[in-house]
Amino acid sequence: MNILKTSCRRIEFGFHARERLSRHVLFMSAFAFFIFVSEQMSENANAQGYPHPFEQDPLPDGVISIEAEHYHAHTSVTNDSIIHTWNLVPGTMYSGGAAMRAMPNTGLRNNGNFVTNSPRLDYHVNFHKSGVHYIVGRGASESHDDNSFHAGIDGAGNTTSDRIDNPVNALNPVWSGETMDFNIELQESELAFFDVPSPGERTINIWMREDGFILDKFVISTSPNVLPTGFGPAESSQGRINSVRWPGG
Repeated sequence: MNILKTSCRRIEFGFHARERLSRHVLFMSAFAFFIFVSEQMSENANAQGYPHPFEQDPLPDGVISIEAEHYHAHTSVTNDSIIHTWNLVPGTMYSGGAAMRAMPNTGLRNNGNFVTNSPRLDYHVNFHKSGVHYIVGRGASESHDDNSFHAGIDGAGNTTSDRIDNPVNALNPVWSGETMDFNIELQESELAFFDVPSPGERTINIWMREDGFILDKFVISTSPNVLPTGFGPAESSQGRINSVRWPGG
């Protein structure tokens, strides 16, 4: 009888031990799944929910239209103990109902070394064309102290697409693709452009030149004659391409 009782206790103990082990394994599996989902949500949040590159239009002008708030990556910097960043600003005057503003508006201007000293927005684009591409932006400003930005490709601050000027417009967005460089021979401002070495996925960079500037949308094309009106063309579609991106993007 004692042997039977002992055997029953061992069976009962073994059953409860396996039950506790099963619950532990189930709990750990659920916890691991929660961590995985959380990481995916965090990654998507950092990418604004836009994990795939914008696709270039295959038509002759090769238009790429992007809402400024739909960036893939965002980098803030510290200047004199002040953190400068790009903030989301809502408004019905903006295409898509929102724009990005370089803040805080302290009067800071980064004309040189902006690659290191200015907050940056990154956008992944799948280019189907190579060669010269022009960029125009739909921006808003309050004064001549906050009406410009820099643009580049794959982390390089190009001298042909920096210091893009935007007319002072009392915070009413307007399009502009002119830089502060003046062509004496043509007696007109130079258009902002950069070179795309070959088709494939690249990272377009937008840097603050003057804090307080608002960027609503920008359009890239192979034609110097593309200057949108109103809200501009619809935003480009997004796809997926397997390629190596610029490490900073």
